[in-house]
Amino acid sequence: MAQGRRRAHQHRPAGSFLEDAAIKPAAIKPAASKPAVSQPAVSQPAALEPLDLVKAAAGVAWDSKAEDIVVIDVTGRVSYADFVMVCSGQHTRHALAIADRIAAALKQDQGVSPRGVEGKDTGRWVLVDYGDFVVHVFERTQRGYYDIDSLWADAPRLNLEQLGIDAPQVDAGFAPQPFSTTG
Repeated sequence: MAQGRRRAHQHRPAGSFLEDAAIKPAAIKPAASKPAVSQPAVSQPAALEPLDLVKAAAGVAWDSKAEDIVVIDVTGRVSYADFVMVCSGQHTRHALAIADRIAAALKQDQGVSPRGVEGKDTGRWVLVDYGDFVVHVFERTQRGYYDIDSLWADAPRLNLEQLGIDAPQVDAGFAPQPFSTTG
């Protein structure tokens, strides 16, 4: 550091700094008032119902190839949400992608951002909190381990058809075969 650039520290007696910094009332000048500028009226979008938002989230999850999409109506059963959506991804990257796509689509299409997102560091269980509804995206094996679906076993469930998602009925006995390049 250059020698001449540094100021020498001056020692002051206690209390003198406060006396120097004291603001005298005569030194304060009133701020000049700015003329009021009229703002054009901006119409606020109508508040979306939680059911409409959870329908949109379930649709994005379906389009993202989420498995076992369940929407549980917890209205009056818990204080923190009206709906809980639970779905699974085939692996952690898939679960993360589902959660990211839901958040991006709801922000872009509905103008709604999550209040909080937890679990993105591992992707085994990602929770996306929208206040009126909560989305739980599990990696397939973690969903069975935590069994969050059973917490509200007595609560009404909405199937994909009730949510307006045109999803084919899947036969429980059908298991897709892996892709093979040999013929």
